Parts: sequence; structure tokens; C-alpha cells
Amino acid sequence: MWRQSVLLAVSSFRMEAMAAGGFAGEYERWMDMADASSRPALRSQPQNLAAYDTIYIGFPIWWNLAPRIINSFIEKGDFTGKILIPFATSGGSRISNAEQELKKAYPSLNWQKGRLMNGATKEEIKQWTKK
Repeated sequence: MWRQSVLLAVSSFRMEAMAAGGFAGEYERWMDMADASSRPALRSQPQNLAAYDTIYIGFPIWWNLAPRIINSFIEKGDFTGKILIPFATSGGSRISNAEQELKKAYPSLNWQKGRLMNGATKEEIKQWTKK
């Protein structure tokens, strides 16, 4: 629901960073997150990024971080000159640590302040994307 709301608010296309073999079970997911160098293979590569100036990257927060598939997505795309804005949902974590880790891992990219979408209404999302 929240992903569709952000996409509607910014009139954008949607590309999902999906793992090539589908999402793993709980044990495999934990192992991916435990290994900072883990980069799950993408089902499809980021395409047509040249057509966009601002790219919203959405994800669920896992263990206070963006899932490793987000690293795979970023490393496979050319985000040079793009504004990147993370947004996420979480059962208990804030987005701040995930943002900091993405900025630390990819310091040459133009990261802007993200937002945790838990409980956000369509109107709040619309206002946020206009900033």
C-alpha cells in the first residue's frame, strides 16, 4: 500500500528489486543480513534511470538496515547525478540507521532525507514528495 502511494504521489514508474531466486526463508535472510558483503542476485537490472532526476528507494527495515538486495540494486544501477530518497516501513526501527549506512556505503551518491512510512496517509505522502 505505501509503495503504491509514493508512486502515485510522484507519478512514477515502479521497478522492484527482487531476488533472482525469490526471497529466501528466515534462515537465509538472516545469513544475508549477517554478511555485510552479501549481494543477492537481482531478478532484473535497473533500467531507464536516465529518465529520472529523483529516485525513491523503498524497503522494509531488517535488523535496523536496508535489506542487502537494496545494495545489489544500487550497485547495478547508474545513479550518478540522481537524487536518492529512501523510504521504509519497520516493526520497530527508525529509518535513521538505514539512511546512515546507505550514505556510508555510497558516499558519492546524492542522498536526501528519507521517511519511515508506518501509518502515513496518502495525503501525508503526497505532501512529503512535494518537498
